[in-house]
Amino acid sequence: MSTESVYRNLVLEALQLQKVQAEVLVANARETPCHAHIEFQLTPMPIEGGSATQAALRVRLMCHGTPHHDAQQRLFQLEVGGIAWFRAQHDAIDFSQFSEVHTVFARQLFPSFVLRAQGLLQDLGLVQIRLPIDLPQQPLPSQIPNVVH
Repeated sequence: MSTESVYRNLVLEALQLQKVQAEVLVANARETPCHAHIEFQLTPMPIEGGSATQAALRVRLMCHGTPHHDAQQRLFQLEVGGIAWFRAQHDAIDFSQFSEVHTVFARQLFPSFVLRAQGLLQDLGLVQIRLPIDLPQQPLPSQIPNVVH
């Protein structure tokens, strides 16, 4: 099954938040111009006792802020983590195949996690920080032209 076929076959059934944590590390973080660094991780999870029509991803969004002048100092940090549950509409899904192509779901899941992270930043009073709502467009393997050298 191709990457695109796996993507079209699986439907997001549930999204469960398991960790929401944020903290300001420096007293003047709210007044300091800074950069926000985001890391977004997707890890395939086998489903114990699940059927061949189910798949799951452990999702983790981490963000920290550094002042413009010092990339080593952290002003704030946050983490939003959870599990995304998928169900196959048509064909059963093999876990190893799902594991190979799981990153295709990043653009589908990213907005939910980044919106929660943006809410945490506002709760901390870091209203000047705006996180991107979407990931950069990545072409599907079928859209990448073959280059012959």
